[in-house]
Amino acid sequence: MRKNNFDFLRLLLSILIIITHSYDLKNNNTTDFLSDFSGFSVAYLTVKSFFVMSGFLVCNSLLRSYSLFIFYWKRFLRIYPGLFAALFFTILLLPFAYDKSFSDYITNKDVYTYIPNNLSLFNLQYTVSGIFENNPFPKVINGSLWTLRYEFFFYILISFLFFIKKYHLFLKIFLITVLFSNMVLYFYFTAHNPSSIQIHFTDLSISFISGVLFSVFNFHRLNYNYIKIIFFVSLLLFFLFARIFDEHYFLFCQYFIFPFIVICFGLLSIYPLNKINIIGDLSYGIYISAFVIQQFIINFSPEIHPLNLAIFTFILSSTYAYFSWHFIEIKALNLKK
Repeated sequence: MRKNNFDFLRLLLSILIIITHSYDLKNNNTTDFLSDFSGFSVAYLTVKSFFVMSGFLVCNSLLRSYSLFIFYWKRFLRIYPGLFAALFFTILLLPFAYDKSFSDYITNKDVYTYIPNNLSLFNLQYTVSGIFENNPFPKVINGSLWTLRYEFFFYILISFLFFIKKYHLFLKIFLITVLFSNMVLYFYFTAHNPSSIQIHFTDLSISFISGVLFSVFNFHRLNYNYIKIIFFVSLLLFFLFARIFDEHYFLFCQYFIFPFIVICFGLLSIYPLNKINIIGDLSYGIYISAFVIQQFIINFSPEIHPLNLAIFTFILSSTYAYFSWHFIEIKALNLKK
């Protein structure tokens, strides 16, 4: 694909998550000013945006891959080197926030299970005893890791499309059927008090599969930038008007209109937004480091204002992400070849 806005959009979404978490962690589930202003959860739509983009870009990768091994190898290199580095540096820094001596820290069994459990993605360990226990949002070290579980699981599920990718009509019908089935399950689960896993899985899968559908329908082959701009602006206005006038239409827009908005904006090539990758793709490094940094700042400065917390977190996490990208992630991604 040509130059586009996806790198900028991922960076923007990472910043929005920092802002949301700054209010959430500082005041324990207090909504941020963005959500108060807009009237809907910015964090919720931000996470959904990531999954829409992921479905679109990962499906493109799958369709281009000559084998499943190559596809899994690419996905492994995208997630695990950066994740391992973030977990490793977290373990190195945690003694500074430990409420006991360093000798107690190195004998704490939670320290030694933290990295392997979180690398598994399906047995996540959010806590190490003695860390952040007096924070407003206590004990949790890196709450952002929960989405990686679903992300990687969707990679596994989508890999089965490899065997039917040549049957274009069947592939499209199959994915549309899966999308609407997940919608039915999501609304059924939300009405019958299910577990959070059931809700998260069906809700996020709707976003992910929406992105996949954009890929298999070759939405990225729209050649004219002005068509994408008109389409994006029209859908965005419709989305905003739906929020103002009718919450039922707004719910409809979240599942049918919002994915179009995300992909349309991502596919646009707007200067200088399309040049943001000059500094590297910092979004992943920011996403997996910001939560930890926020908890550290709150631990040492409990009276900090949420907005100041967001600013300092962005500075520190983007600095970390810059080094993570240039010294770890990009070197790992070069192994794709």
